[in-house]
Amino acid sequence: MTASFTWNDVVQAIGRTDNTKARATVQGHAVRLGLEVSHLPPFKPVAPIHPDKAPPSDEAISEAVKHSISSAEVLRRLDVRISGFAYACLRQRIDALGLDTSHFHRQRWRSSPVPGTEVPFSRRRPTGVDLHKAAGPIASAWFLERGYRVALPVEPAPYDLVVESDEGFARIQVKSTVSKDNGRWFVRIHRRAYDATMKPGAAGSRKVCLYSPDEVDFFFILTGDGLKYLIPLKVTNGYRSLTLDVKYSAYRLD
Repeated sequence: MTASFTWNDVVQAIGRTDNTKARATVQGHAVRLGLEVSHLPPFKPVAPIHPDKAPPSDEAISEAVKHSISSAEVLRRLDVRISGFAYACLRQRIDALGLDTSHFHRQRWRSSPVPGTEVPFSRRRPTGVDLHKAAGPIASAWFLERGYRVALPVEPAPYDLVVESDEGFARIQVKSTVSKDNGRWFVRIHRRAYDATMKPGAAGSRKVCLYSPDEVDFFFILTGDGLKYLIPLKVTNGYRSLTLDVKYSAYRLD
């Protein structure tokens, strides 16, 4: 009750619905227990409400606290019906007696572990095969978690995302890689475009094209072990691919 300033607060603090009857009940218990209520609004005289049996003694409470790991267990040992009011009264008695409850576990009452069951998702670890499918949503989530709005193009575009940055809109091309070169992640940052003048080869009539500053502002890169990079197009120097070593460590994301 010491943390409350109205009887409404007291009623709600012990988990009861606030109404005239509930307030009168709490006031009756306060009178019986002789609680300090001078900081609460005055109330009409009420008869003390006595439980069916005498409250537990200080010795019984001390012993129960010593051998329990939660307030709920203390109440069970004392054979007191568990309720919000019982918790509040017990807390006040414990504080008044100066008892040590540092060994209590939180939320122990009715908190036995839920038995595990099989779920229809046996692939618990990513294999890397579908990393390119997850890269776009992962990139979007990274920006969204930091409060930046993300938009997706409704038609094919050279960028995958448009993000509201601190300096205006930014066009993001998302790349992913599961390839390594001498133990370092290696990612291709070019694209292939159809060219009818080319002689068909292994890749068909498609030629390698670099992204231009008119198309993309940043590359968001996701590696097979979950590393993330946000690299400006202007620092890639026209390379078709990047080796993600110390050269680009300044662009690695947290």
